[in-house]
Amino acid sequence: LDSGWAIKMFLLAARWAPVADRFTILVTAMDTLSQYPLNDDTLRQHIVLAAMIGALLRSDINLIGLSVMDVLLQLLSHIRRLVQLPGDPNNMRTEIHIPGKPDPRTSSSQQFESKEERIIAERKDLLFRLQECIGDLATHVYYAEQISDMISTILLKLKPSRLSNSNTPSPQGEKSDGTPKSSAHQLPDDQQQQHADSLFSLTVAKIAALRAIKSVLLVANPRHAHQRMLSTASAAASAGASSRGLSRSRVPVQVWDGTQWLLHDSDG
Repeated sequence: LDSGWAIKMFLLAARWAPVADRFTILVTAMDTLSQYPLNDDTLRQHIVLAAMIGALLRSDINLIGLSVMDVLLQLLSHIRRLVQLPGDPNNMRTEIHIPGKPDPRTSSSQQFESKEERIIAERKDLLFRLQECIGDLATHVYYAEQISDMISTILLKLKPSRLSNSNTPSPQGEKSDGTPKSSAHQLPDDQQQQHADSLFSLTVAKIAALRAIKSVLLVANPRHAHQRMLSTASAAASAGASSRGLSRSRVPVQVWDGTQWLLHDSDG
């Protein structure tokens, strides 16, 4: 999928487009992803769209004019739609990929004994790709505090839900077809925001958001992240000698203020 014709044509179109108009290609793809009905029968289409968007974000194609924060909010909203699908959202939880074992991005090549197994694998695949898309947004930094703003926006979604003690039904039991006609969209504006907050209190959504933050930091500091993985003393010494020229995207400690509750979270 990641090397298929759809992605190749998508990237070719982006490269051939005038520089000032390239960002509209990504915006159009994001709008298509956001507006396409999300249910178990359309997961494959969403995976393809997410793969195309991720490939463009990871590329060296200049997307000047792109509103990174708008795209970030759309991706977070799509994660919320995904975890809102009927069924147990915790089925989408995945462990860190271990070399030599099946990669969550390769669900299309796996064989499944039942429809339920295929659906769970495709949900995991889509969630993984959305996380990676958020991280790949850090490839396109257009102002000094952008990385900090991105992480701050994600962390705000992780605030403990104000509805934890209310009688609001659990998102796990909600029936939603992923269209604007779903019950969540029929709530008043203030209740819709509270409903969204409750969805990001789900364990799978919290894990996805935190992994997206990790991906943002790794993409924003690629050479620094690589040097931290060097294990030998000689490699560490040579890395230290050349680290003075590294460009790092630092995130102030104030951005993490108010997240201490994650350290003693019951799902941690």
